[in-house]
Amino acid sequence: MSTERDVARSVGSWLKEDRHEDADRVLDVVLDQVPATPQRRSSWLAWRYPYMNGLPRIAAVAAAAALVVTIGLALFKLAPNVGEPIQSPTPTATPTPAALENPPGTGPVTLAAGTYAVESDFPVRVSFTLPAGWTHVLHSTQHVALSQDAESLGLTFMTVLNVYMNPCQEPNRLADPPVGASVDDLVTSLIHLPRTDSGTVSDVSIDGFQGKSFDLHVQRAGCSNYAQNLWKASWEFEGDGFAASSREQLRVYVLDVQGQRIVIVTSYVDGDLNASYPDGGPNAAAYKAELQTIVESIHFE
Repeated sequence: MSTERDVARSVGSWLKEDRHEDADRVLDVVLDQVPATPQRRSSWLAWRYPYMNGLPRIAAVAAAAALVVTIGLALFKLAPNVGEPIQSPTPTATPTPAALENPPGTGPVTLAAGTYAVESDFPVRVSFTLPAGWTHVLHSTQHVALSQDAESLGLTFMTVLNVYMNPCQEPNRLADPPVGASVDDLVTSLIHLPRTDSGTVSDVSIDGFQGKSFDLHVQRAGCSNYAQNLWKASWEFEGDGFAASSREQLRVYVLDVQGQRIVIVTSYVDGDLNASYPDGGPNAAAYKAELQTIVESIHFE
């Protein structure tokens, strides 16, 4: 019996590695069962050669060894390869936004392509990514304006305190009583501005902050191609209003950002000075795509 177990133990030793511990356990269980299984004895003994007496035991040991090898190979395939480390993905570095500031008394500042952040004065911190060719035009506590003069594109961040009664008349008076404090209050006032056409109001989300968006266009007739003031951004100085021409196609976003009502306006000019393009003009698709990419990059903190 010791010879049989030595053979089996040799097989177990061949399989024994850290990942084959389960195979050793299976071997022990099989070997414990082989000699303990009772054999049914016949009432008569068949005549056989003497050397056949050990064959059943050898066959049992061989079968057990084959079983252990089979189970060991199966466990080897299923076991994780602990010898090779799992490669972790390399984290992508997030670019640090450059502070966007325009000190009083300075003119427009040309910007390189990159990510910028409005950090001071404005009610909320906002960052966004611009392609090459943009210019920082205006920076006040409630009004930040940028433009891309080569393609006549515009991007504006504002707070809006009130709207004007008639954008095409001078002198222009502010609405009295003033616009309410909610997003819906301002949207309702803007889409009903005289001498303007507005598109469908849609729900919108920018960086997880909810609001409304719609297209706005100044009518050419009655405005001499230019609306002096549509709404007022602040009480900081008398001229802090938003003006637009009949050539501009405006997209207005009104958001509630951390309890602050923030207005974002994208704009583009496409077409001749003496023509109005209700459909946006021949280059509208390309201009909208560039502006939409910028809007999708906006992040509030």
